[in-house]
Amino acid sequence: MNRYRYAIRTIKPLSALKYGFVLGCVLVVLPGFLLGVFLHQLVNTIVLSLTNGLFVPDLGPLAAWYEMGWALTWWVTIFSVILGGLGSAVSSLIGALVYNLVAAITGGLIVETDLLHQSLPATPQTPSVGYATPAAFAPTVSPPLAPVAAPSSAGQPAEAVVACTRSGATGTDNAAYWLALRNQPAQRWAVRRPVTTLGAAVNCDIVLPGLAAHHAEIRFENNRYILYDLSSGNSWVNGRQITANMLKDGFTVRLDSTELIFTH
Repeated sequence: MNRYRYAIRTIKPLSALKYGFVLGCVLVVLPGFLLGVFLHQLVNTIVLSLTNGLFVPDLGPLAAWYEMGWALTWWVTIFSVILGGLGSAVSSLIGALVYNLVAAITGGLIVETDLLHQSLPATPQTPSVGYATPAAFAPTVSPPLAPVAAPSSAGQPAEAVVACTRSGATGTDNAAYWLALRNQPAQRWAVRRPVTTLGAAVNCDIVLPGLAAHHAEIRFENNRYILYDLSSGNSWVNGRQITANMLKDGFTVRLDSTELIFTH
């Protein structure tokens, strides 16, 4: 069973407003209807008691409400639902804004999810379009590696980062996603399925000097790419230290002092 940890960083205020209004409307339907029935009976009782004598006082709005009959019940229900929805929407909006402020300081709530079942494809897949299996997270042994040196810019010395990757991993592989050096986007490596390993060891799929031997790995699970830290806390995604984090197009990945971009 695979277990993932996620942090809830932000609640969208517009979504909180919308769902708060809907929830408030639903919760107030029955109380609003009962209130309408009560007011209908109360108005009938008051009007009948005041009109039984010889002198009939001015009933004011009670007369109009009495003439409405059961329509009064429905109008009270409708107004109660609208007011309940508006009150709940405002409360949800304030709650979302307060949560976002607290989450920006504390990091937000941490939730854990378990993968109970994972479907596997019926036919074998090639390594570039394969699917992850619930196997143990052990480093994958790669075929022989071909060294690739980072190109130098005009008038500047070549980058100190010299990386190794599988043959054809830069420029010629038809990969869905890539990891590119942030300061040299032309230097990039294909992110392979089901797993791509990163580190200083020569058997990693992407070899970067200065990292731990097996620093991190990117696994393709449930149609998502997930970065797992294997270096005891020296991995960051978008500036946040992670143990496991989903990757999306444009996300910044920092492994120790090496910064990369996860790109489509």
